[in-house]
Amino acid sequence: MTKQKPHAQRDELHAPTDFRELFRYKKADRTRAYQLRVLNENNAELWVVSEGGRKQRSRLLVTFSNPDDVVPFLESIELDLRAGGWGCIGGR
Repeated sequence: MTKQKPHAQRDELHAPTDFRELFRYKKADRTRAYQLRVLNENNAELWVVSEGGRKQRSRLLVTFSNPDDVVPFLESIELDLRAGGWGCIGGR
């Protein structure tokens, strides 16, 4: 698992069909959608799309090279979001 935090412009991302939204959380006027992009059978990227507050932006959160790392990482994100007062509005 490699953590990366580059910012991407909307036109730099691949077609929306390349991404699958896993879950969406909201806090006040801000929303975060977590999307998985499968690159091949062993590699995937987790992107977070932030809306509200500031302008919409997407960023690569992490690249997975081991499929077994995905679920524990997603569970830790959800625990952190809930602890921070975010409420789930879609997904898992």
